[in-house]
Parts: sequence; C-alpha cells; structure tokens
Amino acid sequence: MAFVTNQWLKGYPERGRYHSPVPVSMEASVPNEEWAKANRVCTAVTAKKIDGDYQMIYFQETDLNELLPWMAQSATVGVREKIAFDFLINADDASLLGFMTRLLGDRAKMARLKNPSSTNTP
Repeated sequence: MAFVTNQWLKGYPERGRYHSPVPVSMEASVPNEEWAKANRVCTAVTAKKIDGDYQMIYFQETDLNELLPWMAQSATVGVREKIAFDFLINADDASLLGFMTRLLGDRAKMARLKNPSSTNTP
C-alpha cells in the first residue's frame, strides 16, 4: 500500500484547505499509447483507491534515473538483488566485464579505507 494526497498541493497555499494522504495500491506498466510515445514516457504508475478511483503518474527516463536510486535504497535486499541479477544476466559481455572491473576496484578501495594498515605490509 502506498499513499497519495487527495488533491494537488501548492508550495504556498492560498487557502488553508485540509488534505491528507489516501491509501492506494500501486501498479507500474509500460504505456503503449501514442501520447506516451510522443512524450517519451517509459513507465506509468497507477495509484488506485479501494473504491476504484485512480490517478496516473507518467515517467520519462530522466525521472526514473532520478527516483530509482532513492527508491532502491529503501527496497528489501531481495528486490535489490533481483534488480542487480536482471541487469547482469542481460548485460552484454563488454558491459558485464566493465561493471565487474569497476565493482571489484571499488570494493578493494573500500577495504583499504576500512583497514589501512593491511596495505602497509612489507
């Protein structure tokens, strides 16, 4: 369950209207409509209330690139592992090799930072 406000909010409300988050179920899809293609929409999210009313949010790739890293941090380890696995299993060999090289290099740097005395052995 997610929540969406029950009206558009303004940065500086002119009136003191009451609003509160409304419980919704969330579902993502890839829209195929001409409007979505014309506007470079790659993902749509439907926020549906229990009574069937719903709102749509349409995302372009730049939106997803901004949001997904933050969202992934809050996801379970299982979801993060699934994302990593899906990327790695479908990556071409050059992308996979580049990714693994960067990953192992970064892990080695982190290990040295955590234990700097281990790099000063004769």
